[in-house]
Amino acid sequence: MASEPISLRGVILSSREFKDKDRIISFLSSTAGVIDICVKCSGKQSSKFQAATIPFVVCDVVISMTGTFYYLKEFSVVYSNSSILNDLEAMTVASHIGKLLSTSYIDNTNSKDFYELCVYSYYALSESHNSLLIYSAFNWRFLYLLGYCIVYDTCSNCGNELGSAYLSYSSGEAYCEPCFSKIRSYEDRFLMTWAGIKALDHFIEAGVNKLFSINVDEDTLHKLVLFTTRYLNAMIDGEFNSLLDLMKDLNL
Repeated sequence: MASEPISLRGVILSSREFKDKDRIISFLSSTAGVIDICVKCSGKQSSKFQAATIPFVVCDVVISMTGTFYYLKEFSVVYSNSSILNDLEAMTVASHIGKLLSTSYIDNTNSKDFYELCVYSYYALSESHNSLLIYSAFNWRFLYLLGYCIVYDTCSNCGNELGSAYLSYSSGEAYCEPCFSKIRSYEDRFLMTWAGIKALDHFIEAGVNKLFSINVDEDTLHKLVLFTTRYLNAMIDGEFNSLLDLMKDLNL
């Protein structure tokens, strides 16, 4: 027996095949967290729910539970973010965001911040060509929401204010260049520019609607992509290298 219908506004993170004509969508909302929803017969040409299986769409849904599955009953698009699908780099970043969110434990106790971050990130990707900045900002804010990173302000050893600094992937420590020369372990250290450190701090401290309103030079931007990817891989159980692989293929 089906449960009472539930109305939600959320984002489609990903879509996968299920049985012959059905698909399962991973759906993030501000109130329910991440849930899987079965979209019946969406593989048919005549299905009214074909658009409900396109990733990155912000939409309103009505669902009900039968057994252990949520099933889609109604669907309407709020914002399609369709231009993401026309740009390989933007699509790679959006898929990375969807993978991170759909494989993390996000329930109704912590979903609001993750939902807002996702909505603003997808919108920015659909309206902007600065996918690398959006990628770096999302990674760092996502890690901060999970409690895995901090604001960098002073050297972990001497306490002096940081300029360029060596950042650790595993401990959250930051060392100024004079102090770093005294450290014996170099394995998980990354030399970040002062502009890069300021950008990382901005990604934590800015309102989500201002998250991407920062300008960084190209060299710093590439450092941010590399550092946040390595930090993410160190903190989260998985390999999240899709953008790095694309940049390598495109010689970026």
